[in-house]
Amino acid sequence: MIQFEMIKDVSLDAVVWVACKKGKKNMNLVEIKNLKGEVLFSHDCEDNSLKKTVEEAVRMGVSLEEADLIGASLYRANLSGAYLYRARLIGAYLEEADLSRANLHRVDLYKANLIGANLSRAYLSYANLHGADLSGTDLFEANLTKANFDGPLVK
Repeated sequence: MIQFEMIKDVSLDAVVWVACKKGKKNMNLVEIKNLKGEVLFSHDCEDNSLKKTVEEAVRMGVSLEEADLIGASLYRANLSGAYLYRARLIGAYLEEADLSRANLHRVDLYKANLIGANLSRAYLSYANLHGADLSGTDLFEANLTKANFDGPLVK
């Protein structure tokens, strides 16, 4: 029997559905949904989290196009090579995350924490970085064509 409960991420409004399988200790199914509410990827593992699920999706080469990751806590996440076209990462916590070679075309990173993140060779054209904290961020050879930098925080 699977019981569903809705949990809320500590940051902003990212909502994650978790299914707890009876008889399996700390096994959680976490789903990543797009802006229409459709499931893009789901992952079930012991002590699962949104971070582990996103990392697994990236590792498997899953497209996270238009993923709704508002307020997601992805501290030190390995998202190298991720396909996040038009994803919503508003207010996401991406401190020290590896987003090298990621496709972040038209991604919304409004007020995201990108302190110390690796965005080298990332494709950030038309990305919204308004109010994002880019302190110590590695942007080596990143494509920033027409990215919105109105008011980014850089220390």
